[in-house]
Amino acid sequence: MAERHPYRPAVRSGADTLTYGQLDAWSDAIARTLRDRAPEGVPVVVAVPRSNGLLAALLGVLKAGLPYLPVDPNDPPARLAAVLETAGSRMALVGGQAGPVLAAHGLRTVEVDASRVAADFGGSGFVADRLPPVADDQPVYVLFTSGSTGAPKGVVLPSMALCNRLLWMRDTYGIGPEDRILQKAPVTFDVSGWELWLPLISGATCVFLPPEEHRDPALVARAVQEHRITVCHFVPSMLGEFLRGPGAQDCTSLRHVFCSGEALPVAVARDFTASLTARLHNLYGPTEAAIDVTHWTCPQKAADIDRILIGQPVDNCVLGVFGGDGKPVPAGEEGELRIGGMPLALGYLNRPDLTERAFVPADADASVPVWYRTGDRVRVVDGGLEYLGRVDDQVKIRGQRTGCRLRPRGAGQGS
Repeated sequence: MAERHPYRPAVRSGADTLTYGQLDAWSDAIARTLRDRAPEGVPVVVAVPRSNGLLAALLGVLKAGLPYLPVDPNDPPARLAAVLETAGSRMALVGGQAGPVLAAHGLRTVEVDASRVAADFGGSGFVADRLPPVADDQPVYVLFTSGSTGAPKGVVLPSMALCNRLLWMRDTYGIGPEDRILQKAPVTFDVSGWELWLPLISGATCVFLPPEEHRDPALVARAVQEHRITVCHFVPSMLGEFLRGPGAQDCTSLRHVFCSGEALPVAVARDFTASLTARLHNLYGPTEAAIDVTHWTCPQKAADIDRILIGQPVDNCVLGVFGGDGKPVPAGEEGELRIGGMPLALGYLNRPDLTERAFVPADADASVPVWYRTGDRVRVVDGGLEYLGRVDDQVKIRGQRTGCRLRPRGAGQGS
C-alpha cells in the first residue's frame, strides 16, 4: 500500500496525520534500530501511548522479524515484573512516562520520537534496501492473559493466524480505502490487533482515540462524528452505555459495529437497532486464537432479536463441541467448545506445560491435528453456535476475565 499510495492517509491522532509513505519509512527506521540492538527471537516490549507513534513502533517490530509484547506501565509492579521475567525481554520501545518505569526493570529503552518522520521520509521516495517480508510462522505478538487462574500466561500468535483473521474481516465486511476505523482498545487487548492492522491491509485510515477517552461514551461519540468513523468495536457493556449517552444517534457515518469480549445482551442489541442504521456484529474468540473465531450479524429489526448467537466460524477455522468424556456431542446438546485450524496460537511463551494442557492432540480421524480447549460451554442451534457460559467459575467484566464466583441474588451479605 505504501508503494502504490504513499500519500494516502494511513493513521490519524488528533490533528496529526501520517501518510502510508511516512508510516512505512518511520517503521523502517525503527526496524533497523531493533535489528542492530534487539536479541533475535525475543519479544520487544512496546509501551507507547495510543498515537501515530504506537502504530509505527508495532510495525517496526514486525519488520525487524520480532514479536511485540504490549505492556501497560501502570500495571501493578508485581504483575509487570512477572510478565517481563516470563518473556525474557531486553528492549522496549517507549513513549510518554513509560521509559523510567521499564528502565527500572532492567530494559534498554528506545524513545519513539515523532520528530524523526520528516527526516525519514520527505516525500521524495523510499529507502532502497527493503526489509525482508514476515514469514508465515513468525510470532507477531505476545499477549498476556489476566492471570485469573494463576500467573499470567503469554499467548504467542503467528503471522499466519493474524493474517487469516484480517483477510477474512476485510473480505467479509467489504473494508476498503473509504473506511475510517477507530482504534480505541488498549493495545494489551487482542481486539487492538484488528483495529490496528485491518486499516493497513485495506487502504483505510486508522484513527486513534486519545488515551483514556475510550472510557467516556460521550467522547467516543464525539470522535465518531468528528472523524466520520465507519467501523468500530465495543465491549457489550460499553456499547450499552454508549447508546444511552449523548450523541450516539448522531453517529450516522457508522457502517459496521463489532462486539466481543463479553456476552451481548438481547436488550443492548435491540437498543442498537433502534438508534443506528449500522450493522451490529457479535464476535467471539479467546486470546489463544487470532482475536475472533466466530461471527454473527444481528437482525436489523428489534422484534427479530430474541436471542444472541456467536454464530459461524471464520475462514480456515474448525470448531468442535465435546462432552466431559472427550467425545463430540450431537447438535443441540451442550458441550465444551474446542478450536482448531489456522487461527490457533503457537502456545504459551516459555510454558510448555501449560501449552500441553490447553492445546491437546486431536483424534486420528479429526480434520485438525490439535484442539484448543476454550473452557466455554456452547451448543449448536439453527444459525450457528449459542454461548452458554463457562465450564469453570470465570466471568468477564469489561472484557477482562476474573475467577470470582458469582453468588445468586440474595445469597450472603450485601446482596
